[in-house]
Amino acid sequence: MMVLDRIKYQLGYPEAARDMLFDKTLLTAVEQYGMGSERPLERYLEIVGINMTTKEVTNTGWCEDGYPPPGFEQYNNLYPAALKREQEMQEKKGKKGSVDTKSLHDNVKLGLNN
Repeated sequence: MMVLDRIKYQLGYPEAARDMLFDKTLLTAVEQYGMGSERPLERYLEIVGINMTTKEVTNTGWCEDGYPPPGFEQYNNLYPAALKREQEMQEKKGKKGSVDTKSLHDNVKLGLNN
């Protein structure tokens, strides 16, 4: 169970704060073997809809509906649902012309739509 306390500390569980841990050696080299540096933990938790303080999970919609999370729209071409959503948004805006989703989807499969 000690490893679990270390992971809870790294994820920001309030009950695993440094001053709440019985065995402080759990935090040996915790910075060296952390969660990485791609993005702050808070941003990741926001993207995936997890609140460690209230222990609540929020339905993000993007995962369930099959499109990239906010801030990752540059990958829309990898998600057929995102392509369809883009087409619907264009239609709502009243743009002239139409998007051929079949062609877009085929291009995604072939890796042509970057």
